[in-house]
Amino acid sequence: MPKCPNCGAKVEYVRILLTKPFPCPSCGRQLMVFESYFKRFRVFFTAVAIVVGAAVTWRYWLAAPRTDAGLFQAIALFFLTFYITMMVVIIFGTIYVKRIFPPKLEDYEEYSKQAHYTPL
Repeated sequence: MPKCPNCGAKVEYVRILLTKPFPCPSCGRQLMVFESYFKRFRVFFTAVAIVVGAAVTWRYWLAAPRTDAGLFQAIALFFLTFYITMMVVIIFGTIYVKRIFPPKLEDYEEYSKQAHYTPL
């Protein structure tokens, strides 16, 4: 289970938000997940949705008529399958991926101070 970098308290997976800062349940400091974790998360889920969409579309295309209407239906099927898979993977993925690959937390307040600091 991930720990707060300030006080060392364990942070429950339910409290961890991937897209915005969240408070530590023990000390109240604002924490955030490293940006690279969220980027890898997004790339993985997009790849899964593309593979599922392509597999379903390929299966349909093998049996579909080779006409303009069949091509349009295959493209529509790909996008429909892609978006439905993306929603399902995001909903269930956020629950399970955080447990399989625990995110490393950082102090948002320290990060924002460093980001806005411009030396002369």
